[in-house]
Amino acid sequence: MARQTGSHSSSSAPHLPRPVRGAGRSSGSLRGHLEGGAKTVVQSSPYKSKQKGVPLPDDATMLIHGINHFEFDPAKHKLVSAASCTTTALAHMMRPLLDRDLTRNMITAGMSTVHSVTNSSRCSTPCPRPGATDLRKNRGALDNIVLTSTNAAAALEQVMPEMRASLHGRLGAHPHAEREPHHPQRDLPERGVPDGTVSVERDSINAIYEDARPERRNGLLKFSTEQNVSRDMLGENAAVVIEGVETHTRTGFMNLLVPAREPGAGEPDMVRIPLTHVKIFGWYDNEMGSYTYRLGELTEHVARSM
Repeated sequence: MARQTGSHSSSSAPHLPRPVRGAGRSSGSLRGHLEGGAKTVVQSSPYKSKQKGVPLPDDATMLIHGINHFEFDPAKHKLVSAASCTTTALAHMMRPLLDRDLTRNMITAGMSTVHSVTNSSRCSTPCPRPGATDLRKNRGALDNIVLTSTNAAAALEQVMPEMRASLHGRLGAHPHAEREPHHPQRDLPERGVPDGTVSVERDSINAIYEDARPERRNGLLKFSTEQNVSRDMLGENAAVVIEGVETHTRTGFMNLLVPAREPGAGEPDMVRIPLTHVKIFGWYDNEMGSYTYRLGELTEHVARSM
């Protein structure tokens, strides 16, 4: 189904169709709306292509409200992807960390998302299709915890290019997902490894999120010290709610030999470098709250910009 926004007469083409189903996720299939007269199409999921590694066409972009929606160019962008609920929450979790000197120089990052069943999950366990490689996706999701994959990290790199490389080389985000027979709310643990000359403590991480709330967040990011459960997130408007009581840090030290500048100038110096692993938890409601509101706000921004 394609929802239409914008004013138009009964004889004119839709101004801004918004496909809200999982089907037709490739940029090619969305062009049917443009051929029908639409000026711009907003897609409620990431683009999907059978050809891996192929860059997006010049007239296609991926935007998240509150992160990079201001990059929309009505003269250039005809296809707009609103990413996904997981990518939206992850982007709002990462943005404050990348904005601070203490945490922006990460070595690597990983994320896990735990959520309920989706429309691609199996209610029962039928025989696998010929050639199936991931047999777990064929198992019934109502009474199993199913490990699967997610493209949230790849989509995040399109929305936040600074995730592709840091001052210390590639900042790869390594994702995995679990689907559980729970309510449709999802918790999103984000794991990062900042480095520097000082260790990073839990209070420092929580302070970053507390300080980020009034900074151009407009309620998109919330910080909580409550002990929440999934039902508490029903209808939550924020893109992500940071579960501050579950922030954890652990610092280890690496001894690095630094050779002398001149040959024969003495023994190499030993430098002790702290490396801190940080685990951050966040909640989001993708059904009636977090992602749905962001999709509506992005659509309104696109419509006003046209």
